Amino acid sequence: MRLISSILFSTAAVTIVGALGCSSPNLGVPPQVCSTQAVNAGESELMEPGGACIDCHTSYEGPGFTIAGTVMSAPHDDTNCAGVANVTVAITGADGMRVELISNSNGNFKLDRWPGTKLFPYTAEVSRDGVVGKMLTPREQGQSDCNACHTSTGTNAAPGRIVAP
Repeated sequence: MRLISSILFSTAAVTIVGALGCSSPNLGVPPQVCSTQAVNAGESELMEPGGACIDCHTSYEGPGFTIAGTVMSAPHDDTNCAGVANVTVAITGADGMRVELISNSNGNFKLDRWPGTKLFPYTAEVSRDGVVGKMLTPREQGQSDCNACHTSTGTNAAPGRIVAP
């Protein structure tokens, strides 16, 4: 079964205050390393590309996400560097269901809740213009904040940011 969830974010503001992965309340900390341009979108769906989305939203008043992250232009771009729009992020759950998310104008993507019966362990891939990049290791429960590992320097064996193919 295939479910396509187009995440072309609205302009409605999201009530969020910072946490470990997000700056509180200064969301517009300029990036030092940035292959595109700096972003200061304030509290919105375009906020803090590259920040640890789920960590921040869990710690503060933002809406909850099942999976969230940012597709960036370069592997070592800092947080608040604009990401890449219109990249497909495909998540395939343990139940075989596939959901496709589309990155917004700052590269952010999110999945509010898994529509199937069993998400974990899931696999992920990014694609654009017929070119696909696959994540090599399935993710387990607690590993759905993509930007927590895909930082500008990479953590937990991630090579750096999620980069558009």
